[in-house]
Amino acid sequence: METHYDTLNRKLDRLQEKQNKQKRATPHTPQGRQQQTYPRTVNLTDIQFTKEEQSILDLGLQYSLQKPSDSAWTTLAVETEGAIRLLDNKIQDSFRILATKQLRKLHNTNQNNTTHKRQLYVLK
Repeated sequence: METHYDTLNRKLDRLQEKQNKQKRATPHTPQGRQQQTYPRTVNLTDIQFTKEEQSILDLGLQYSLQKPSDSAWTTLAVETEGAIRLLDNKIQDSFRILATKQLRKLHNTNQNNTTHKRQLYVLK
């Protein structure tokens, strides 16, 4: 067993050394960005996709391009109000104000996001 573990340790050492050499050889990527080495999709058709189309396809099947609907916002507001009503009467008003500010902030950040608009345009 000892020789088996020695062999595994040597193999791990070689792999780590090889990985460190590759890191030193390649330029550093900016923080927050990850390199994708293999694309998620393989084009088996004669159709040539643009780089932008391919990047959207590489996001995967579970990536959602849709914005939350107005009914989703209404449901969120109603559920928040229901939760606030379960609280004491004294602190309900302060929680309503905080919830309103947070909902407006969330709604405004989703409204200003143009990424989805461009992706929908490319998909069409």
